Amino acid sequence: MVQINGLDELNNKLKALRDEVGNKEVGKTLYSSLMYASTPMYQQARANAPFRTGVIKGAIKRRRLTRGDSANIDGAAIAVYVEIKGSRKSRENAYYYIFHEEYGARGRPPIPFIRPAFDNNQSEATDRFAQKLGQRIDKILG
Repeated sequence: MVQINGLDELNNKLKALRDEVGNKEVGKTLYSSLMYASTPMYQQARANAPFRTGVIKGAIKRRRLTRGDSANIDGAAIAVYVEIKGSRKSRENAYYYIFHEEYGARGRPPIPFIRPAFDNNQSEATDRFAQKLGQRIDKILG
């Protein structure tokens, strides 16, 4: 998880935006900025995904987190994740396959693709988020 602290000026602008246009517009602004910021992570995870069957690469997705334990109660949150579809048994098998690719298994070295994408792009994501959020707030407020 990436938390951004020290963006007091943007936070004050966000409060002014909330007062002027409401929570719905603030939510759109936050989520679009988060999607923009996470693009390098998402692209690198897809590029690094092992290509034994091509299933993992196509299953890497991004989405807003709005409900449940994963959602950020204090603000906006998104996830880059591997979506597993199918029956329960096939999902369980896919989960172990993906886990073994990322972390390795007995006699098989790990081929990490999610962790490096996160680690390599964390500071860039922070910068991209601050840049895009500032642009969107300035555009809305004029």
